[in-house]
Amino acid sequence: MDILAEIGPAGQAAAQSTSRGEADYGRSIRAAARGLLTGVFDEDQFVVAMWGIVNRGLTNAFVEGMEQAGATREALDTPDFLPERLELDKLINGNWESLFNFSAFIIQQRDANYLQGQKQVALNHVMNRALLWSNQYDKARVTARTMVSRDAPMTWVLSTTTKEHCHSCLTFDGRTYRASTWAKYDALPRSYRLCCKGFRCGCDLVPAMPGTRITPGRFPEKALCN
Repeated sequence: MDILAEIGPAGQAAAQSTSRGEADYGRSIRAAARGLLTGVFDEDQFVVAMWGIVNRGLTNAFVEGMEQAGATREALDTPDFLPERLELDKLINGNWESLFNFSAFIIQQRDANYLQGQKQVALNHVMNRALLWSNQYDKARVTARTMVSRDAPMTWVLSTTTKEHCHSCLTFDGRTYRASTWAKYDALPRSYRLCCKGFRCGCDLVPAMPGTRITPGRFPEKALCN
């Protein structure tokens, strides 16, 4: 059975990836999660595997975002890009505690459902939780692209594939601020600070069209929920 079919209808659209790196990242996370659920991995093996996936995947995502803004992978190790290096480390290390919560959730699903004959129920729950981890790839990419863009104006574009949008995304839609301003407030697509907490967020920050003015007034930080 295709892994996307196992996620269930609610999660299939969100699992569609936009780059090879993102596809590989999501596939690796789903494989590790399924391995723990089915007993291929024990918890220690799962944690080690996931930590490697997160380190490699988010680094690749961050570099991908830097390259989209005209920087190179090598620049990440230079003094001029120290803020970007620190942000990447923060993104990676911020997953450590959540990783154990993820493993505990999978084990709970294994004991309560998978081993009790409700295998598809357990798999659907675990795969949907895995989507939250997969979303971090694009969050890292957008973060890097925004930081490297420095003071270039960027416009929030509302997702055309998401049926319902949170208060944050609706407020930001069409607004243009400098990339450094979006980054300062961590008001980025897939950010945990959004009211949707970035879950299945398909919005984007794109370079503003030539001649676009910065949205007047103060940045609407109150539109953020976290």
